Amino acid sequence: MWVNAVLFALLSVASCSPGRAEPLFHRKPTPSLPQNFNPRTSIDNFSINAVLHIHRSLFKLKANVPQPDLIESFEVSKNQLHVSLKVKRARFHDGQMLTAKVCVASIESSIKSRTPGFENLSPVIGFSQFLAGKTEHIAGLKVNSERDFSIALDLPAPKLLAALSEYRFAIIPENGDGRIGLGPYKIESADQLHVVLTHAEPLSFGVPEKIEYIKADENAALAGFASGQFHDLFAYTITKEKADKLTKNAHIARIYSPRIYFFAVNPKRVLNRATRSALMKLINREELIGECYPSNRVENSVVPAGFLGYSKDIRIEADQNRVSENLKLKIGVANGIGSDSCVLAQLRKQLGKTDLLAELLDTDTILQAWSRGQIDAFFAYIEADDTPEFFHLFNPNSSFNLGAPDDTQIEPMLKAYLKISKPELRHEQAVKLNAHIIRQKVILPIFSPETFLVYSNRYSRVQLGTKSVNFLAVSELRLNHAQ
Repeated sequence: MWVNAVLFALLSVASCSPGRAEPLFHRKPTPSLPQNFNPRTSIDNFSINAVLHIHRSLFKLKANVPQPDLIESFEVSKNQLHVSLKVKRARFHDGQMLTAKVCVASIESSIKSRTPGFENLSPVIGFSQFLAGKTEHIAGLKVNSERDFSIALDLPAPKLLAALSEYRFAIIPENGDGRIGLGPYKIESADQLHVVLTHAEPLSFGVPEKIEYIKADENAALAGFASGQFHDLFAYTITKEKADKLTKNAHIARIYSPRIYFFAVNPKRVLNRATRSALMKLINREELIGECYPSNRVENSVVPAGFLGYSKDIRIEADQNRVSENLKLKIGVANGIGSDSCVLAQLRKQLGKTDLLAELLDTDTILQAWSRGQIDAFFAYIEADDTPEFFHLFNPNSSFNLGAPDDTQIEPMLKAYLKISKPELRHEQAVKLNAHIIRQKVILPIFSPETFLVYSNRYSRVQLGTKSVNFLAVSELRLNHAQ
């Protein structure tokens, strides 16, 4: 799916023989094509994947340390209440110059739209007044010259630069829809079967000139990779059984899976918490996993194993209420998540006592319907982790959220989480957030899959760690020297 999510860049591709005339392509199969290129509002993994190539932020994280990206230089005052920044000389894909004014307007727009993680900028002077609509601009953001601007803070914010490194705070032109960015790739074409990105700036040796997203179900993706047509299988959950059949011309490695498969009940449609709980009680997770995802086990945590906040001790308590047989439900199963037809059949069986309409839908369609209150529940996976950006997805004040509208506790819990630096204390608070999210009866975790990283062996091997494959940058892979 998406989130925090998600969800998450592509690899490089093809041979690069001297004198090669045609462009180097990386062909990437995906169950759903990227549809939303706006970093502030893209919520599905497939769109986020493209966003990471089209856009750039003021800073970027290297080993979790913010480093300048669109910033030429910056200075933090001794009392940590003032940051001066100078932007690089750069142009958007349409030729428009990057300026300090554009950067300030972009930051303000991100806050105004309440993009997930907007609370991270709350220490900026005038943040609350601007968010409440009392001022036209944020007092603490000041344009000083064409390329210089400053940020004034109410209190020290050691994680401010990290927040400005997030892809959701990428710099886009005023009133832009996200199709024009500052990233290494720009949109060349987009239709119902393909999205093609082409390089917008000089690239390093071995990096593809074009990235092509091709819509394909899992079987077509597996066959295409085996034949050499496709160059990675990052958009799919690859089991050991499937991976064992792809050993030819492939790098294969078992990875920590940040994916949590889940069933979500929309609190905008099913208002009563007890009713949501009763509906979840009808889901036989063991049976669903056994039929559709054998060899996996039931999980009660929204944070997967291997991340801060994971706990085996989280319990899912079921209310004693029963679901009315007259309850009308519209449910979506995300197309392309693997075994989706099996999941659809299981949900129709397990929720058969209700007046049920269940169908396979593209992820973006499901998420848009969720936000508009047009769907009661859905089954998908989320790229979950222990970052504030993931937990922000459950804050009802965010532009897109999976939280209960009446949840007034999670925002102060998030603020407390942001202030903690010691890993052990941060873990404790993350566990509390994890358990709190479960108690809202919006998300029912199903399982976290064993999965394998599969990509063409024309590349050198890469160490992914616990990072989502969605955030694997192009520059992190290189063609083998033999290529």
